[in-house]
Amino acid sequence: MYIIPLIKMDWTHIIFSTFLCGIVGWLTNKIAIHWLFHPLYPKHILGLKVQGVIPKNKEKLAEAIANTVSRNLLNQDVLKKELLSVEMTEKVSLFACRFLEKQRSSNLPLGKALENVLHKDNIEILMSQIPALSENILKSIRDSDIAIMIADKATDHLTRNKWLLSIFKKPLRDYLTKTVTDLIKDLEAAPISAFIRKEAENFLKTPLCSIFQDKENFLRSLQKIAVNAYANFIENRAHEILNTIDIHGIVKERVDEMDLEEVEKMTKSVINQQLQWLIWAGFFLGLVTGFMLSLMEQLLLPLA
Repeated sequence: MYIIPLIKMDWTHIIFSTFLCGIVGWLTNKIAIHWLFHPLYPKHILGLKVQGVIPKNKEKLAEAIANTVSRNLLNQDVLKKELLSVEMTEKVSLFACRFLEKQRSSNLPLGKALENVLHKDNIEILMSQIPALSENILKSIRDSDIAIMIADKATDHLTRNKWLLSIFKKPLRDYLTKTVTDLIKDLEAAPISAFIRKEAENFLKTPLCSIFQDKENFLRSLQKIAVNAYANFIENRAHEILNTIDIHGIVKERVDEMDLEEVEKMTKSVINQQLQWLIWAGFFLGLVTGFMLSLMEQLLLPLA
């Protein structure tokens, strides 16, 4: 008994109304989304100042993006975790390995290689500290018990298996201690400084391939040292650098510098697919609404 009323209905009217409501829903959402971005710049219509929602609130948008990035996406904890991740540590290790392997076959002198990292002036500054280093070495030797240690070793060696000399072991030790102590007192820093500088200069002239030749364990140790140094730096010192970087300010300034067309492109690049779904959702909701209203109209019309 429900089929006869359905047959008698004006289906042309129902179909037309359904698609009309669908088009209205599609057009409504299309216009609403268009008004999110346009007009890009303020326009006066009928005495009212009109501008798109996003362009009008560009400063608030910049502040919101900056807050999100600085607090949730690029904060210190996130960056630190990422920099100390297994993947990043493996990349550092691989880089160190490749770098050391490259130096292993290089004929470049060590000094030239260091200039690429420290610059020639900085190397000379380090070399200029050799006299002060020599003074400190000499002072440490004088303040130490090295004279007693040398005298003890020498006395033990001289009196070993020689019972006659062992009778004079204590006087011999005292004599050697005094002699070595006097020699140390007479030492000057200048010859030590000249010796260290000469050896350092010769070492800086050594080709890298000679330094690393047949030293697999040494290379592996350097690789491990590089990885550990990187991890220790990130763990203990990276926060000092990160504290100086105003991520919030950088992001906000960058968004503020963008023109309104760029802001529209940036926003649409993120949510364009969702906006298209929203437009078509308006169309399908319009279809459903139009069909239901038209159907109810046809069912209720005979009762009027």
